[in-house]
Amino acid sequence: MESTVGIQGNYDQIEELFISTISSIALYKSYCIYSSGSYIHIIDINKGSEEDLKYRKTLLKINVFDSIKQVEKVKILHGNETSFKVLAFAERWIKVFNIDAEQWNAHCLFDNRNFLDKIYDVILPTNRDLYIGYAHNYVDKIIFNDEISETSEDWPEFQRGGKVICSDECILFQLTFLPLQQWNSKQYLAASATMFGSVCIWNYFIDTSQEINENFSEMREVLMEFKGHAGVIFNLRWINEQSICTTSGDRVVKVWQLTEENDPQPEEIICRNTAGISDIEQGLDFNQEVMKFEGQIGRSLWCVSANGDLNCIVTGGANTSIKVWSFNSESEEEKKEESSGIQKFECNINDSLNTLPFEITENEKYFVRSIAHCSIENIYYVFASTNIGTIYKWSNEQVDETEPIKNFELKYTHSRIEDPSIKSKDFSIIDICCSHFTFVTEEITKETILLVAAFEGNYEKQSKAQILMFDRDNNCESMSPTEGSIQILPFEWMKILPTFKETIDPIECESSLPDKPSKDSKDSVHWKTIRVIVLRKFTTEINIQIGECKALFDLLTTDGRGLTKIWRVYIFRNEQHIYEYKVRQVAEYQLQKKSQVFSATLTHPTIGKLLLGDTKGNIHVCNNYPWELDASDFADFNKEDMIQQDCDYYLNKVHGVDKITSFGHMNNSKHDIISTAKQKHIKVLRYFEEDDKFSVISSLKPGPLSCVLGVYSAGAKPIVVGGRGVMLYLWNLLDKHQLFSINCKGWNRHILFNVNDELSKFFVCFSNKNIISVYYSDSATKKGGIECETLRPSLHERETLTTAVFSNPFTNSLYVATGGEDTEILIAEVLSDYLDLQKSLNYHTSSIRVIKKILKSKTEDNHKYYVVSGGGQLLVNLFEIELSAQGLEVIHLSKYEGLKSSQDFRIMDIEILATQENVICFIASSSGEYHCIQANTSDYEFSKVSTLAFDTALLCLKAFPIEDQTYGVIVGTNKGKMMALRQVTGENIEISTENVTNDLTWQGHQIGINVIDISKDFICTGSDDQSLKLTKLEIIDEKISIQEVYASYSHHSSIKALRFFSLLYKGCETTFLVSSSYDQRGCIWALKSHKLVPVYTFKHTLPDIFDSQVHVISEEEDRSEFFIIFVGKGVFIKKIVFS
Repeated sequence: MESTVGIQGNYDQIEELFISTISSIALYKSYCIYSSGSYIHIIDINKGSEEDLKYRKTLLKINVFDSIKQVEKVKILHGNETSFKVLAFAERWIKVFNIDAEQWNAHCLFDNRNFLDKIYDVILPTNRDLYIGYAHNYVDKIIFNDEISETSEDWPEFQRGGKVICSDECILFQLTFLPLQQWNSKQYLAASATMFGSVCIWNYFIDTSQEINENFSEMREVLMEFKGHAGVIFNLRWINEQSICTTSGDRVVKVWQLTEENDPQPEEIICRNTAGISDIEQGLDFNQEVMKFEGQIGRSLWCVSANGDLNCIVTGGANTSIKVWSFNSESEEEKKEESSGIQKFECNINDSLNTLPFEITENEKYFVRSIAHCSIENIYYVFASTNIGTIYKWSNEQVDETEPIKNFELKYTHSRIEDPSIKSKDFSIIDICCSHFTFVTEEITKETILLVAAFEGNYEKQSKAQILMFDRDNNCESMSPTEGSIQILPFEWMKILPTFKETIDPIECESSLPDKPSKDSKDSVHWKTIRVIVLRKFTTEINIQIGECKALFDLLTTDGRGLTKIWRVYIFRNEQHIYEYKVRQVAEYQLQKKSQVFSATLTHPTIGKLLLGDTKGNIHVCNNYPWELDASDFADFNKEDMIQQDCDYYLNKVHGVDKITSFGHMNNSKHDIISTAKQKHIKVLRYFEEDDKFSVISSLKPGPLSCVLGVYSAGAKPIVVGGRGVMLYLWNLLDKHQLFSINCKGWNRHILFNVNDELSKFFVCFSNKNIISVYYSDSATKKGGIECETLRPSLHERETLTTAVFSNPFTNSLYVATGGEDTEILIAEVLSDYLDLQKSLNYHTSSIRVIKKILKSKTEDNHKYYVVSGGGQLLVNLFEIELSAQGLEVIHLSKYEGLKSSQDFRIMDIEILATQENVICFIASSSGEYHCIQANTSDYEFSKVSTLAFDTALLCLKAFPIEDQTYGVIVGTNKGKMMALRQVTGENIEISTENVTNDLTWQGHQIGINVIDISKDFICTGSDDQSLKLTKLEIIDEKISIQEVYASYSHHSSIKALRFFSLLYKGCETTFLVSSSYDQRGCIWALKSHKLVPVYTFKHTLPDIFDSQVHVISEEEDRSEFFIIFVGKGVFIKKIVFS
């Protein structure tokens, strides 16, 4: 079962049926009628004999609007034991079908495409009335000349009976009626909803004379109108005479209790989904009741229906599945939240404003500017600064050891800066930083928290920062400098960044202001922002001239013109046992482009470099960083000894590098840097010592993140924190798996995150205006498949389109060669948690769509393969890859640019075969041209070419040998056709169709064939029509024959990849097929007696699939292991064991 966060409701998911994208749904008895595209499908949701299968057989499929329009909604009108009527509409078009439930055929009763306006809803309250809700604020009454019989197959003529205005001020969006049987058979209660979130309740009287009444709108009485939702109300349904249910784009389903006081209140908020809820449905043919329900997970919920007989509800939506839910008393999601160990607390600082030592006159303008946190022995401390110069402190200290950590109690501490301006709302504490620190003396060991508060200034008021020291008893004292000062400009905020796994402590910095630039000065814009960053904390204690040095820091300051200074700060206790500090400047760097520094990090000391990310997307490399420390640093400062140099830059992108983090411990021999930009790009850079430079080895966009809020370290695992709307997501960057997701109830300005190395405890804190929210877990919560490391971030900057797999038996290594939209072929070794780049081949000038390999030779010393690549331009490259004990080597053999076409085209597929004398490539192109080229193994120059043109685009092909220098070629087109060719190679290269039966063409699919694979005597094809087709391939007397379809299998969505492979299974050599569809689901089939039998299904996290490979690791009589590799927007590698 899938799960989500923030969902409420009393139900469990009892079934999930994978169908296709669903726009509407209705129920009749145990039959589910749903619409997808232009079609209506009918399935039986009862399990019956298919208890273990998630896929239901389609009983009837109707092309309602002839593939012209998409069905917007389906309705059940009348029904009996053997038949029922279904109404479907799209825009101004309505069609009604009579369904025979015994023979399962359909007969069209009514077809009219000329109604007045776009239709939003249709209901049939009586056998002679039809009410149509239109987009522009009115309902049209349709009167039929005769009653509509349940058994009649004829539809009576009709005439318009007038219209009624549903809402006086809003556009109608949905409509529903409730007959009031206990009052008067003529009286009805109606409800209408608008696209502006309001609901109108009104009653009216049915005119039984069935006469045309243009004053129909005067027959209604508006009872109440109220605001129902923050977004568009997509649908509403009556539950009973006092309650209605509404769905909306604000991701909420509400049940409203209508009272006589004309002030309806939501009785219950049923669902908070991650996307808009577009439709709910209540059947009209038997006693059904819409109850509490949950939406589709991850994508839009479009439709819901309830079945009282089966005690279940059915939902459908954009994630291509139908889910069946049962009613019970406790939601599964609540159980998961209780067992997960995740706890949440909120502190509203406005609740305690009366405790502040000064008066606040405008509470709504009082908000949090920054937050910080640290921990001492599993106790969390949270600090928050405000825009009026105050600081708050929370902690979760335990009262006793047996009591769990639960409550964050508010404890206010005033900052001790002796400046009256802090009591003014004009002087904000714009940023704070804090860290745990232990001071050891002869008398005591003191656990303290050092906190630095940065006060916002301007050219009239001095900008300053203050360092505070808190002990565990909440006593606070300030520190002052004894020598030296840090000269900085007015700044907007300051940030502390950790280096490696150490925690950085804050220091105090005072400012001296420069002359204010004139309005006409070109430099005036550069003085707006400055950042203060603590780069590292030294753990070695050094004896100095006065007292003992207890803490050492390197501080980075920068102005708006790229001038960056490094300051060394010493905190010590003097002879009077008072803590003081000294400051020295030790380095100065100037950015070449004079851009503003956005972020900074230090590499591992063995590299000795400082990296600066700027607002223009450049990363600047600063050499000769002053790493060494000795007592001479306290001597008089000599500016000539200070390191001064310009910075090199090597990366230039559009968006600013706002976060940059060093992960030198990810690999013992390599040092990685992770940088992020505002447009949710994440890049992993690696330092190559032989070239003395950093290169990008990975670039990705993690899932649903609309912005990256931070990159943090959990041991060797980098963790990405990001958000989309009100949701907060935590991702493991290496395997791209989601760890947690939290509904933050609002957009958050600040965020803090901390997690331990084992990912078993985490802490998240964020603020939104004046609300502080804290989440933390102190149990091993492994939610979202943390241990399932199956997805590696792609090495390509853009989509990965193709792959080939190589196994090196001499080193027990596995390599993947990938090509994509960024024109490079990248060869990487598959490691336990990421792809390690080995080779980069730049022989193409456009996208690479195909990489294919074939074995050239095997010896005791090496294995050699021919590899061919092609793609977006008329270009084919041939390589040789050698695998040996020394690793992997690549030799470029030749390039072919002789493919000519009368049209612009790109290579869609290539097949490579080889003999002792020749290497042959078979090519399919989007222009409909088929090519065969061959090269002699003496010089590998492609020379022989034969071409055949078709009237449709070729999407894929597969070649196989028939006899010496003669091959068969199966080609798939974008119109669902499969064609066979007979290709002769050698000196007399030619294409023949004479020895091909079945008129050369076999129409196997409704639309394009995406992929073809051949195993022995069978051909398998996958298409956008969501089906797999298995056909028989025969060669008799050199004639190629494609027999009729042996089997056709419905998949979940468009099939993008499939691959045959053989494996020792239960002691027998068995042929398997792995397939994957667009909806991120895969299946492994076993080929048995001309049939494909599903043996294993799985789900992957790639948003799209372009190619697949299978690599067998080991085969034994009772156990076989193999990898399945998919490529798309990443590389998905799954290890499967059959035993």
